[in-house]
Amino acid sequence: MGDDNDTTSPTTTATTAAQKHNPLHGLTLEYIVTELVAGFGWPNLGERIDIRCFTQDPSVVSSLKFLRKTPWARTKVESLYLFMRREQARQKKWSTAASDVQAQAPTTPKPAGDDLPSIDINTPARTVAMGATEADNGDGADDSSDDSDDK
Repeated sequence: MGDDNDTTSPTTTATTAAQKHNPLHGLTLEYIVTELVAGFGWPNLGERIDIRCFTQDPSVVSSLKFLRKTPWARTKVESLYLFMRREQARQKKWSTAASDVQAQAPTTPKPAGDDLPSIDINTPARTVAMGATEADNGDGADDSSDDSDDK
């Protein structure tokens, strides 16, 4: 007995695998033309693809009739649609990256020289060279042990 429940044929599996990476899979020609018109407008679309259905009395219906009969024109329209989508993705990527950089940037710029240590000109050179932690612990007391030995 064979598997009667298996409806997947080798042809269907091959077609599905081929369509998996096709960016136009599932999109109708009407959707593509409508998106191009929304993105470019009829005049600009007619300049990019010089066909009469885009330049003289353009409409979606007349464009669909022509594009369904003319494979080379349909190929150009599909290529322009893919180009438009890539450009939209690039712009989105760059705008997202720019907003990430703005979010990470401090709100107020750091003054020039703010990363340098401050030096008091009245402090002896030995203290400046050693650093404030070694020369003085900050309690105001003299840390030298020589005074206590003199008694």
